[in-house]
Amino acid sequence: MQGIAFKYKTRLVRWMGAGILLLTSLGAVADTQEERLINVGLRVFPSVIAASENLGNLPAGNTLEVHIIFQDNELYARQLAQRLQHLDNIKGHPLRTTIVSVRELRQNTYPPPFALFIAQRTGEALDTIIDYSLRHNVISFSPFEGDVEAGILAGIAVSDRILPYINGQTLSAMPYGMQPFFLKVAEIYVR
Repeated sequence: MQGIAFKYKTRLVRWMGAGILLLTSLGAVADTQEERLINVGLRVFPSVIAASENLGNLPAGNTLEVHIIFQDNELYARQLAQRLQHLDNIKGHPLRTTIVSVRELRQNTYPPPFALFIAQRTGEALDTIIDYSLRHNVISFSPFEGDVEAGILAGIAVSDRILPYINGQTLSAMPYGMQPFFLKVAEIYVR
């Protein structure tokens, strides 16, 4: 009897171990997929800034301030800011990145930037970011699925190709537009 109970306990421990390993590996896959989205987003983001008609309103050589928005992973946001900072300039405008938490954004700790890049999923705080960007006429960019549909101005559309993804309603609420050539290649979300 004791041998049978031991045998079942051993199987249960193995199944639990396999389940934990599976869940851990699924989490790693999800993290890897999100990192891929962020990496692609970092490549598309400068073209969104360059396509903004508002860029033409800035004096030549004026610094473009970009806020990297994070919820709770400051270290990762800092790494992304450093990667973005490697861009020398966008259309002759030097780039300066600042990492900003959602809490700091709510408190208006910093002057409004030219653009926001969302570095991690923000959940319910996404509404705060959308509201902030509309109130301050700031480009908002998120590489995460569903954020453009929720009201973020720009993101990425992933299918057989990777395209900029623009929320048409959010764009029409801004006092400036995007270059027509850019809108021809972008996928536009219209509710």
